Amino acid sequence: MKKYLLIIFLITLFIIMNCNCSMFNNDDLNNTPLDIPDYVLYGMLHTNKGYYITIIDMEKDSIVGYYRVSKKDEFIDDFCIRNDNFYVTMSFTDMFGPIGPTGGNDIKVISSEFGTEIGNIETASSPSSIFVLPNNKAFVFHYFIESGDSAMTNSIIDLDKKTVIKKIISNLGGPGYQEMFTSPNNDIWIFSDSPKSEDTYIIKFVEGPDTLGNRVLLEQEYNGMILEPSLAKFVSENKVYAICYAQSGIAVYDFPSGKVKNFISVEKGSESMLPLPNGKVYISHFDYSCNDGSDNHITVIDANSDAVINEINVCSGPFYITYSKTLNKVYVGSVHENCIAVIDPNTDSLIKIIKGETIGSDKNGYLRLIPSK
Repeated sequence: MKKYLLIIFLITLFIIMNCNCSMFNNDDLNNTPLDIPDYVLYGMLHTNKGYYITIIDMEKDSIVGYYRVSKKDEFIDDFCIRNDNFYVTMSFTDMFGPIGPTGGNDIKVISSEFGTEIGNIETASSPSSIFVLPNNKAFVFHYFIESGDSAMTNSIIDLDKKTVIKKIISNLGGPGYQEMFTSPNNDIWIFSDSPKSEDTYIIKFVEGPDTLGNRVLLEQEYNGMILEPSLAKFVSENKVYAICYAQSGIAVYDFPSGKVKNFISVEKGSESMLPLPNGKVYISHFDYSCNDGSDNHITVIDANSDAVINEINVCSGPFYITYSKTLNKVYVGSVHENCIAVIDPNTDSLIKIIKGETIGSDKNGYLRLIPSK
């Protein structure tokens, strides 16, 4: 009897080890587990064939590998990471293409250790941007407007219990790029440029009751120019920078009055902004229609003087920027190719360009970068 049980066990083990449905190889995502380093940068990479999370060793500045996080016809807008899991938002819209046939009302939970889908969190329609909050919670923006209501749904999610614990019905963010950001004293703020209103605010997020607090209205007229802010960040306790893409510049606002104090002109339209601990602010520029690689630099601004002090050549199409405080490195992702620039913020010098493989197509682009430390 023991002999037969042993034979059955060995046959079962052989089948598990050789089929695509093993515990370490997800049938749908088809990922091979990767050896994740201690200091890692995660990048959400979009291609014409799907979405992947790139795993980069930040000490070596080299790519460890990729985890596929989408199935056929799935559009993904954003991700965050917590408790060794990726939380991936399923959207009805595609940053690089038309509205797709399938989207969703849920958030995928994917193991960062094995690259396998281990669950989902059901939310309102079309979750887009997602941001980790304290106490293992997350804030989720949604694209769609609730039926019969003029305001958009926003969700607060418990990442431990994998459930929606609160909805905030309010016009937050815009129809595309949505961000939460922190003040120097670590208060959480939301930039609000809703299509339902001509006004632009920054709104304080109150962590305790998970609701909205003070609103600061940002002026939109300066020296006869009508400003159209699209993204805001604190650069000091009493100063906020706001990108004005259409006006090719940065509006400088007093906080908390919201009055425009200055306007910094830059060469090209700006998209992403990163204030650094050393008082500098990095601004990325890119052009979706550019095919000659000329949109290949970022601008450096001194937040004390509001002066442009440097320009750094990086890979073409620089978009999302992030900072590793532990390693004191800046990473800039391209929207034109599988390429990430590494910068020393002390000297504003390029350390390296990390070039990845062409995955699925020649149309690659990074949507977000998140360092582990």
